[in-house]
Amino acid sequence: MHVELSEKEQADQVLRAAVRAAADIRRDAEIWAQQHMEEARRRAEGLEARRSDELSAIIDELLARTKAVATASEELVETLDQEGRQNGASPR
Repeated sequence: MHVELSEKEQADQVLRAAVRAAADIRRDAEIWAQQHMEEARRRAEGLEARRSDELSAIIDELLARTKAVATASEELVETLDQEGRQNGASPR
């Protein structure tokens, strides 16, 4: 026995199917957005770690150069003091 659906029943079925499809699309979009945000966060954290490492290396290099300049300056002052004493000038 074949029962024909009324236009209202057909419209209700189509509407229910559309609501289910919209819910599925919304769920898929939320999952995609969450995955995208997690990936973006991982990339940002990786970039932050690399930048932090680069900055640390630059700071270490600057400290080493500053120490080298300080040592060279101290040696220069000491040498100049010694030469001054040898030439009869009073030390600083």
